[in-house]
Amino acid sequence: MSRLRSDERRALARELHDEFGQNLTAILAFATTIEASAGDKYAAGTEIAQDARMISQATRRIIACPCDTLNRLRHPPAEELALEASLVDLVDSWRSRTTQPLIQLDLHGDLADISGTVAATAYRIAQECLTNALSSWSAWRSRAG
Repeated sequence: MSRLRSDERRALARELHDEFGQNLTAILAFATTIEASAGDKYAAGTEIAQDARMISQATRRIIACPCDTLNRLRHPPAEELALEASLVDLVDSWRSRTTQPLIQLDLHGDLADISGTVAATAYRIAQECLTNALSSWSAWRSRAG
């Protein structure tokens, strides 16, 4: 049953990604074209160009938002997998997105008896720690670079 739910979640994530991705990319392309043509015909600061730029910016934000949601759909929560498998899956998913900084998972002790709410809470804490650490790393790297 767990495997079936996991497969269903991955299929749903793939479908959502395909549908939203194509449509949002099209909106972004149209807005960019409108902004460029408005800039060619009129002063670049016209309302048309500014509106098109705002549409582009909003579309980029919308494109960024579902990434985390789709990622959660692709990867089953800790309640369905054992805590250790969930943490390994979490780290693997982050590793597939970035090569820097190096992400290493060191697990000590037997995690087999940790389940339910405790496992879900531990997973969410690890998820939040990774998100914050990588966001800080990206911010630091962009300032240092």
